[in-house]
Amino acid sequence: MAQRVVVTLSDDLDGGEAAETVDFGLDGKSYEIDLSSANALTGISANLGRVAGPVLGAAIVGVIGTGWAFAVNGLSFVIVAIFLLPLLLTHFTDPKNQSTEPPWQAFREGWRAVTS
Repeated sequence: MAQRVVVTLSDDLDGGEAAETVDFGLDGKSYEIDLSSANALTGISANLGRVAGPVLGAAIVGVIGTGWAFAVNGLSFVIVAIFLLPLLLTHFTDPKNQSTEPPWQAFREGWRAVTS
């Protein structure tokens, strides 16, 4: 008689099938979480931003000055807003996304999801 054991990794964030594990440390402790490729990529880009952001910011301040650094920062938000605008327009013009509930009710439901 043979016994077969199958180990399946599930994503710690969304419960789907995990593609890889990610090791990280916090307050001197090491952790390992199982993530799908999309969640792992999000974590990598966030960590890259935490490392490269201050370095890039200091370089901009050092080369072109504080005022221009604030202008570049503001421009980055404008660029993101321009790319998000088509998503927003698509969402509100699609009839299946029209809701009969008041906006504050959807806000309250979203707030509960965030704080839970």
